[in-house]
Amino acid sequence: MKIKTLIYIVLILIILSIAVPSLISSNPDLKKSTALSIADFGLENKKYEWSLSACDWMLEDSPYDSEILKRKVAVLTILEDYEGALENQRIIQELSPLDMTKEDWHNLAVLNARTNNTKDSVDSYEQVLKSCELMLKTSPDDSSAIMEKADVLIKLQRYDEAIEAYNVVINEEPSNAGAWIGLGDAYLFKSMYLQGQLKDMYKELGRAPSGEKTGYDMSSFESHRKAVESYNKAVEIDPLSYPMVAAKIMGGFEKTVSGYQDILKNL
Repeated sequence: MKIKTLIYIVLILIILSIAVPSLISSNPDLKKSTALSIADFGLENKKYEWSLSACDWMLEDSPYDSEILKRKVAVLTILEDYEGALENQRIIQELSPLDMTKEDWHNLAVLNARTNNTKDSVDSYEQVLKSCELMLKTSPDDSSAIMEKADVLIKLQRYDEAIEAYNVVINEEPSNAGAWIGLGDAYLFKSMYLQGQLKDMYKELGRAPSGEKTGYDMSSFESHRKAVESYNKAVEIDPLSYPMVAAKIMGGFEKTVSGYQDILKNL
């Protein structure tokens, strides 16, 4: 390659490096599209600093862009900057509280729990529950929605309602291993609650739970037995679930507890 040609190429690259960023920055739609693309690429490829820089770059001009804010919440959560993630999630809520999705409320619940805001976490989980119930009004037989509702009920210590919800799924889909595992979790936490291993969340907060609570006259031992039965049934259906289920049955419940009881540990 001739020296003259090489010089031309270098000059073109220099001009482009100056002109392209200026062109993008002067076009809000193009800038947002570029920022979202970089943020998504960073999230998918674990280049979180790229994602964060792209979000901050866009937020300089549009500090209340909910799409960008949601990407930033995702990045900060992965980086375990829960305070920062919560701050941005609250901005999303303040911008359009009536447009909060189930996922938005769930993020808010988790982030509040991880930053010791137990009351706000409970309030947010109750909003998630309302979203699930709204979905079930239009699709009452949606097993995934029923199971999602049951999962939230466990987080809210409404174990009997969670048991009922999982049983609804199991009656319709007896080979649903996930539902059997969920049922086992509900019985497990009921057993732990009856043994006094878990604090009464609503009592600690000085309030009554939302919704009706159905009570069963069941000892902690009986509840634990039913948990084991449910886990064993899940393994019969899906042998690959054995390692996780075995850990639960043998007493290694730490992962399960941390998954459901994040809103209790700060009481």
